[in-house]
Amino acid sequence: NRQIRRMCEALGHRVVKLKRVRIMDLDLDLPMGKWRHLTENEVKQLWGKK
Repeated sequence: NRQIRRMCEALGHRVVKLKRVRIMDLDLDLPMGKWRHLTENEVKQLWGKK
């Protein structure tokens, strides 16, 4: 989130709120403020393993 904020600020835009909805090809599908552990398959997907 910090990287996105800094990029926008460098262009003169103020970021008020960010919401992460996906990481790479992994759709998080979580309500705001919630978290969950990744499944073994999701971890493999993020590391590029099948």
